[in-house]
Amino acid sequence: MVKCINCGLLDSAGKEGVYKCVRFAKEVTAQESEDEIKCHYYLDVIFEEGLRLSPSQHLLIQEGEHRSKKMRGPI
Repeated sequence: MVKCINCGLLDSAGKEGVYKCVRFAKEVTAQESEDEIKCHYYLDVIFEEGLRLSPSQHLLIQEGEHRSKKMRGPI
């Protein structure tokens, strides 16, 4: 179980208390972001050289990981 508020794919949408999940293009309220859910796309926030990667960069990393997992299997 994870919380959306801790996910690297969550972007602040400009309004206070409203976020946007970049993966699903869905608005998430502050209350929803604190709820524990099962999400297969959850990704811990990644920092590079002391700076947080953007949600779009997190999405690119995650899509690459999912594609690489699909390629595994018997030969």
